[in-house]
Amino acid sequence: MPIEYGKKRSICVDLAVISNDLEDKDVLQRKGQAEFVAEFKFEPSEMRKKEICIHKLPVVGWSEVLEDAERVKRFVDNSVV
Repeated sequence: MPIEYGKKRSICVDLAVISNDLEDKDVLQRKGQAEFVAEFKFEPSEMRKKEICIHKLPVVGWSEVLEDAERVKRFVDNSVV
């Protein structure tokens, strides 16, 4: 769900719960607030190398985690969520 203006991928959250009387654009336009917003990071275990193509690892880079943490802080500081 887009939750702030910017590049498509950088403005979306993985999960947002909004009330039935709102649309996702209402949150973006600050006409309403999300009840709950979640951002997920998943990294398969190195022990699963037999099941996962090794060239797919790592999935998550630390810089992406830091960017998401800053984005979440912006959401809270700006009362976007």
